[in-house]
Amino acid sequence: MKLVILGANGKTGKQLVKLAIKGGHSVTAVTRNPDALVHHKNVRAIKADVTSSVELAKIFIGQDAVLSTLGNINSKLHLIERSSAAIVSAMQSAGIKRLVVELGFGGAKAAKLSKPARVLNNLVLGKVLTDQRKGVEFISKSNLDWTIVYPTILSNGPLTEKFRVVEASEKIGMNHKIS
Repeated sequence: MKLVILGANGKTGKQLVKLAIKGGHSVTAVTRNPDALVHHKNVRAIKADVTSSVELAKIFIGQDAVLSTLGNINSKLHLIERSSAAIVSAMQSAGIKRLVVELGFGGAKAAKLSKPARVLNNLVLGKVLTDQRKGVEFISKSNLDWTIVYPTILSNGPLTEKFRVVEASEKIGMNHKIS
């Protein structure tokens, strides 16, 4: 498959690029710093403004799917809300239907966090999660075939090969981690 990976230079994005290469996919890696990406014959690194539907539409032409690992702790940028609008518009222009987005777990409307996790989450990430929820609302109203993944606390350990999907009714605590 021909995959576009947005946020390809972040911690999760770099891992996603490696997994895509390992799976034999062709990757267009979109990042602010293309020189910092892994050099591989199946990776084309591009610098782009992920909030510009015009820039993204050009990149998306001829691709099969878009995967986003975008994130930002500066809530004033409204990055997820703005990029979601640009991504949906660009995908529609390019005729791509499949979108997979990874966001912070606390941003899921159905997330049931333990009390300590909820307090910490709201204290540290309150406005960032509001930005995520606005982006999700935009994506969910689109005609795209979308999936939004909310991993629990991300760690920098070895790749988690066995995991389980948490039911909406299950409380998540500070000990739930995945890498």
